[in-house]
Amino acid sequence: MLYYGWLMTTGSKVICIDGSFPGPLKKLYTALPVKGETYTIRSVYPARGIAFPTKPGAADGEIGVLLTELINPPDPRSKYGLELGFKAERFREIEEMEAIHSEVEELEAT
Repeated sequence: MLYYGWLMTTGSKVICIDGSFPGPLKKLYTALPVKGETYTIRSVYPARGIAFPTKPGAADGEIGVLLTELINPPDPRSKYGLELGFKAERFREIEEMEAIHSEVEELEAT
């Protein structure tokens, strides 16, 4: 999968492309993104990938985002009391999506 999460910045408008969350994970959140809905990036930060990793390193190297429209409780695994966020790969910037659609239309026209 092509990943453009590094383009996201505070204020970026994004579309949720993955709104599926496993049952145990859903219980931690009070507000979850919905596939196809538009949101605004409130913050981009380095994050862990798996809420409860079972293997060393399994939670490393993720980019997390907080959304203006969704406020959640503190992450129970954060010693700093940071808010629960979402993997950036669950979202695509609207400008990026529009560019992809334009490229597809151009290819279909040829």
